[in-house]
Amino acid sequence: MVEIDTIMAILSEKGMRLGEVLAWQDMKYFWADQIYSETGVVFAKYLLMPLSLDKWRDFLLFDEQFSTEVIEKTYYMLHSDLCWNLYLVCILSDKDFEKIDRHTRFELERNTNYIRKIVLKESELGERLPVGHTLFRTNNRPLVQPEHEWREILKGEYEFCLEGFQSARFEAIASGISPQKKSVSDIPSTPTEKISSIHSIHVPQGFRPHFYSSDMNLLFPKANLLSGANGAGKTSVFSAIELAMTGTVRKQHPVPNDPADQAEVSLMLCTDKERIEVHKVFTSQEKKQREAKWYKNRAENRTAEQLNALFHRYNYFSVDDTYLFTSEQPDHGDIFSKLLYGPEATVKWKNIKMWREKCEQESSRLCAEMERLDGLLRKPLFTESIDESGLRSYIKRSGLNLEPNASYSQIAEVLGKIQAELNQAEACKPILSRTILASKMQNTEYELLYTREKATAIQEAFKKFNSDYEKLKCDIGRDEKRLKLIKQQKENLSPLEEWLPTLAIETERYEVFQDFRELRQELEKLEKKFNRLESFWNKYYKLLDCAELPDLVAQWEELRWKETKFRTRYSEVEAKISEAEIHAELGKKLMNQLQGIGKQIVQEIPSLHQCPLCGTKNIGAKTILLHLEQEQDIYSEELSQLYQEKKKLEGIELQLVRQRKVLRQLSETADVVTAAFKDAQNLYPQLAVGEPLKAVKRVLEEMQIWKSRKSQLQEALAQEKKCIKALYIPKRSKVSLEDILTVEERVRELFLKNNYPECGTLSGKMLQERVVDIFQKLEWEKNELENNISNKKAERDAISFQNLAEQQQECHSYLAALENDTARWKQMILFWENVSEWVLSEAVDLDGMALQAHCEKISNDVKNIVEYSVYQQDCEKLISRKKQIKKEYNNYQKVIKHLARLRELEFYSQEFIQQNIEQISRIFLSLHLPQEFSGLTMEGKELVGVRGREKVPVVNMSTGQRTALVLSVFFQLHLSNSAAPEFLLIDEPVANIDELNVLSLMDFLRELVISHGRQLFFTTASRNVAQLFRRKFSFLKEDFQRLDFLRKSTEDLEISQVTYNQEKVMQRKDIL
Repeated sequence: MVEIDTIMAILSEKGMRLGEVLAWQDMKYFWADQIYSETGVVFAKYLLMPLSLDKWRDFLLFDEQFSTEVIEKTYYMLHSDLCWNLYLVCILSDKDFEKIDRHTRFELERNTNYIRKIVLKESELGERLPVGHTLFRTNNRPLVQPEHEWREILKGEYEFCLEGFQSARFEAIASGISPQKKSVSDIPSTPTEKISSIHSIHVPQGFRPHFYSSDMNLLFPKANLLSGANGAGKTSVFSAIELAMTGTVRKQHPVPNDPADQAEVSLMLCTDKERIEVHKVFTSQEKKQREAKWYKNRAENRTAEQLNALFHRYNYFSVDDTYLFTSEQPDHGDIFSKLLYGPEATVKWKNIKMWREKCEQESSRLCAEMERLDGLLRKPLFTESIDESGLRSYIKRSGLNLEPNASYSQIAEVLGKIQAELNQAEACKPILSRTILASKMQNTEYELLYTREKATAIQEAFKKFNSDYEKLKCDIGRDEKRLKLIKQQKENLSPLEEWLPTLAIETERYEVFQDFRELRQELEKLEKKFNRLESFWNKYYKLLDCAELPDLVAQWEELRWKETKFRTRYSEVEAKISEAEIHAELGKKLMNQLQGIGKQIVQEIPSLHQCPLCGTKNIGAKTILLHLEQEQDIYSEELSQLYQEKKKLEGIELQLVRQRKVLRQLSETADVVTAAFKDAQNLYPQLAVGEPLKAVKRVLEEMQIWKSRKSQLQEALAQEKKCIKALYIPKRSKVSLEDILTVEERVRELFLKNNYPECGTLSGKMLQERVVDIFQKLEWEKNELENNISNKKAERDAISFQNLAEQQQECHSYLAALENDTARWKQMILFWENVSEWVLSEAVDLDGMALQAHCEKISNDVKNIVEYSVYQQDCEKLISRKKQIKKEYNNYQKVIKHLARLRELEFYSQEFIQQNIEQISRIFLSLHLPQEFSGLTMEGKELVGVRGREKVPVVNMSTGQRTALVLSVFFQLHLSNSAAPEFLLIDEPVANIDELNVLSLMDFLRELVISHGRQLFFTTASRNVAQLFRRKFSFLKEDFQRLDFLRKSTEDLEISQVTYNQEKVMQRKDIL
């Protein structure tokens, strides 16, 4: 566990005022105040608590209790903005810190109720406290400017590659004519000027006239908050400062000749020695002088100025910087480059890449052209051996119809036409000679005629066989369908086979079993009738014993009259008793007072012989005191009588309660009778008539009779059943009495279900005979149909289509082959007709393959003769053209070599981050909470966050984390240039930051102001952020102001200036 004395020593060195050590549940802590040295005002209070690992766990359990008992007490005592600047710092040893759960730490740090909570390890104390504080190490190494190096390498001759691509300049490279160099004017040596702050600004009406209706003058203290809705004009103040400082305003969508850019904005700047007034500058030379004075930026070797880019690089952070970096798939290398070197450098690097790409493309094209020319120049002279007279003799022997003196172009034309026809006839190759083709055509036509006649004969035979076959097929199908129905009918009636023995038993003693069935049917009807009323019996059978009910309406009226009379008299007696008791109490008090007076008189006059109260004589003082000591009965006879009457009334009340209970029971019985009467009317209306209770009893008595008859029938059935089993059912038979009794009904139902309606009325012997008859008939029909089907199938199978089908298939295949041959011969005939103009008519034995070979040989020989002639004519031209291309190629290569020496823009941004990674990491940790990352580092060329053993690329960080990262780079960039003006313009930086990290940013900005002397300008459209900013900076009093921008209409803007102290608004006044 960290020693509390160690912590106090570190904070004491940082100038913090320490409080006494306190304890809460064995946990020691102390308060420390951070003081603004210029005024002695306390602007932040720290509660510091060293914890061991066990104490840390205890603290988490009692966090809310500690907040209630310690933190909230301090919070409510402050009554000022100081209560918004309370910090609870839990400090653990480095070893214990690594053991705590980071998610638990994050949850604690995210809870900002009453106080901001921070968990630190011992080694971080010096760097992390006070909150927002970062140990800045001065970097004397100047920021390398990519454009400087690029221009140094290009040395004027190739500086045009920094500008946009132009076709005229590109063509000039090929001709070897270098583009005209731009003259670089000498810049006189200018002493540097260290700007510490902006004192004031004058903005004329002409600058953004839609915002400012008149000239505006603003004074600026150390911290300036500009708040108002979007579009209210906050950023326009920053634009006015930018215009006066740099002569231009960077815009996403520039407007040519914008009048606002010509406005005479002026600034009053404070340096180490004096105040200086600056105005908009116009010339490049003036801007370069300001670069040298304010940023120590060398400008002697370049033509373009960079003043605006430097202003944005070191002094102006805008919402656009955050937006680009937090977009969904940003190119972080490109965005870092824009942030560090401005969009102008990005544009110039893109121009360089474009010039290099164009030069490489042109070089590749020229190289390919030189190779093509080399190929032409190196071509072998094989055409010298071709004999032109021999070629013409060969043409004459080939059978081609060509003029003896035809030119080579005419020969080539004819050969091309013949080749086109050969290509067209590709499908019918090989092409036969005309002699063979005529013979083939004649034979094919004869075979075609014979085969068609044979196919017709086979088709007629097919028709006859088909007719016989289809008739047998139809008959078989009809019989099979009938057989299927009969089998299904037998299947459906199959239960009859099992029921026939049972039906025989029932038929033999039909009258006995019929009597039993009738007796059972009577019982079933009675049970059905009784069951319908059974619930009525179970519900109301007790009413049979119910006596006749009295007139309940009269008795209830009499009872209510008695109760009313009782309540009236009882209230009267109660009132009289209360009044009498009050009088008695008053009499008792008076009696006590008289007794006291009497005792006092007797004690003062001991020799008294007469009562001083009632006047009784010859009585001594002792006797008088004895009578005065006795308790007097103060209760009157009237009060006693009232108590007796109240007691009698309470007895009457008890009687009335009993009477009400009896009447309620009788009323409930009457309700039951009424309900029973309604049910009886619904169930048995013929008996439920007349007086309700009597009607209900009649229904219940009738049900008693049914119940008795039901018992008699059940007994008779049981006796009859026993007798039947003994006499008529064999002992070992599996047939039950129930089977015998129901067999007829089951048989009849089965017959009716299977379309035997005539069986629905049969019974006994007739039913049994009908069952046997149906079974025999179905069996005969089944056997008959099976025989017919078998005979017809044998007759059908005797008909054979196999031979006919094979003959028909063979005939059709042969016909198709003959028709294909006919079509092929016709295509060949058409081919010879098409080439007849170019082929001699007597060359009838010339086939297509020979014609193809003649054409190819003649075509190759003609081509070689022509190319050789052209080659001899153009050889000198090719050599001259190759020399010219080589010269152009070398000129483009010179440009490529110079551009290849240039380092990529991303290299410079990586180099800056690599050199400043330690400081950027410190700022990032100060801005980002809870601290998910332990720091930042370079992994190769990529900036990554360190999370335990994991390296997290920027692209995988959250939006808030990426925003904190870009802010960290900007702040380090500003602080790394010791020559840059010491003010910061921060425009809407919190769009992508959560509440906790907004607190971290405010604390960091406050440290920049109080510890590093920076002047701060901060804009926000959020009221909550503006209110938080005020609470963080109100301790500055006059050195902090809030400018509220309110735009009531398109032409009506109001600006109010508000100053504060930690308790209240000090002053408010309207500026515009």
